Amino acid sequence: MAKLTSNHLTLEIRFREFDKGGWVQYEVLFLWQDQPLVNDALLKRDRAYWNARSTGAFKANDYERDDLIATIEKVLETNQPEYWQPLEPDVTIAIYPGMDFPFLESHWQPVEEDDACQQVAGDEAQREPASDDEPQDDWVTLIVVVDTYNLKDARSYSGEGLALIMRPTRQELEVFCADLKREYQDFAEKYKVNEYEPLWEQQSSE
Repeated sequence: MAKLTSNHLTLEIRFREFDKGGWVQYEVLFLWQDQPLVNDALLKRDRAYWNARSTGAFKANDYERDDLIATIEKVLETNQPEYWQPLEPDVTIAIYPGMDFPFLESHWQPVEEDDACQQVAGDEAQREPASDDEPQDDWVTLIVVVDTYNLKDARSYSGEGLALIMRPTRQELEVFCADLKREYQDFAEKYKVNEYEPLWEQQSSE
């Protein structure tokens, strides 16, 4: 299991199974101090697929392979916003490097300074010039949205749901991505993901 933690908030993602239909099965958890944030009694468990979930975990799947890791790597490489949403949109993960939620101009207005304050600020800037080695836009905003279809009695995807909003550092996101990548490599080897052939290909080769 890979965990991304910012303060006491944690996003945990687990690779659980690669089923016969070619779906990579995930569990996604929202945690506060390592405890689930969601009331497990509200999660859908009306059939075997939904019942096979850990306490407080959301379910999602991606077809034939994982694309989440590639999405995170693209953000880290390009420093541009991107999102991951599998074919069945149970979970959406959006990443905004160097941007602050809610992505709108602040309502707060700067306080006008008198000449003396401006002079002091100018002197401080001259004494402590910014270093070229200092990281720029080191924070990212990460939003994880879970569709209501994961919840009890929901019959279809709604495009609505609940969200976890985090502001990890770029370095924390890099470590999370590396952990995910290692775990997926073990998962893919265990389930022979790269050897999977879709059913229609198996039938055409017979």
